[in-house]
Amino acid sequence: MVDDPDPELRSGALADRCELVAGDARESAPAGADLYVLRAVLHNWDDETAVRILTNCARAGRPGARVAVIEMVLPEEATPSPMAAVSDLDMFVLFGSGERTESEFVELFRRAGLDYAGSRPASGLTHLMECRIPS
Repeated sequence: MVDDPDPELRSGALADRCELVAGDARESAPAGADLYVLRAVLHNWDDETAVRILTNCARAGRPGARVAVIEMVLPEEATPSPMAAVSDLDMFVLFGSGERTESEFVELFRRAGLDYAGSRPASGLTHLMECRIPS
């Protein structure tokens, strides 16, 4: 939360290189950033709202800027792990949304006008997916 950020973001090595901005990504994103980080944000929203959030980042960022999305990624073909299945059910019951596969995320990025650069495992079931705002 912006009200109580990690101490590293207030006074540590990152303090000179980042700015924490409160707001509602469904409405707008701060203009001119080099990187937008969305961690465990998109799984709370239906596809239309997720595309709106991503589109706001794409419109606000500089050409070539990155959008980092850190989310659980469901397997494309295989049965999800019990933990992933429970999380998917939780998102549906709580928010009417759900966890997504990588191809479902790629479609959201495409609809938002972002160029998908790829993904890599982060920790546990989460992945870091990187997009770029077209030049």
